[in-house]
Amino acid sequence: DATIAEGEWRGSILQARRGDGGFGYDPVFLDPQSGATAAELPAAEKNARSHRGKALRQLQELLHARFG
Repeated sequence: DATIAEGEWRGSILQARRGDGGFGYDPVFLDPQSGATAAELPAAEKNARSHRGKALRQLQELLHARFG
C-alpha cells in the first residue's frame, strides 16, 4: 500500500529570466499571486507556495495519520 502526496503550483512561464535564487525553471516561473518569479521569492515564501512544499506537508500529514 503506497503513500502518495501531490502538490500543485500554477503559474506562467516568462520569456526572460528574473531573479537570482532557486534553480532550474525558478527564474522563468511566474507566481501569479505575488507577481514574482520563484527565483525572486524568499525561500520561506517559495516553500509555502511551491508544489514541492505542498506535497511535503501533505506527506507529513499522511504519514502522521498512518503511523501516528
